[in-house]
Amino acid sequence: MSGHTCPECQLNDRVAKVSAIVAAGTSTTTGSTTGWSPGISADGDFTFSLPFGSSDQVTATELSRKLRLAEERGDGADAFGAFLFFALSTGLVVLFAWGVGEPDFKASTAAVVLLSALGCLTLSVMLAVIHDKSSQRAKERNQRARAVWETLYYCQRDDVVYVPRQPSRCVPSDRMSDLWRDGN
Repeated sequence: MSGHTCPECQLNDRVAKVSAIVAAGTSTTTGSTTGWSPGISADGDFTFSLPFGSSDQVTATELSRKLRLAEERGDGADAFGAFLFFALSTGLVVLFAWGVGEPDFKASTAAVVLLSALGCLTLSVMLAVIHDKSSQRAKERNQRARAVWETLYYCQRDDVVYVPRQPSRCVPSDRMSDLWRDGN
């Protein structure tokens, strides 16, 4: 029970902090496997395998999944993607120049390849900068959303999420993200 009264029903007996509901309704189990494992293949042969590794299994109640904070990601290409774009596009330019150019790789062909490679490098850097700025904006939005999310309460009776002492900031739980998109 919470000291915060639901703006819908004016009661507090079925009210809890959203972050507490999510924490209580979520569990993580870590497992690992090692050792020999015998088996039989599809064609009837006897096989051995050595499975190893670890894995995390996250289980959550329906309510905690519904109330968890979904974080945004940035748009654009990451630095590795930009480098990969640069490498592949430069390689294609070189292959094209060699195929179209004279049998010998001469200065005129080299100039085309160099200018094309510089253009690809410029585009790659621009993609990386766009991704960096987009990621930074997404990070800032996520921080603002988390700050609001950590103040939210949930009323099980009315299935609403609200900011305490702000009755105008009460929404159905499936529209919870409206509280940090509109009210922040």
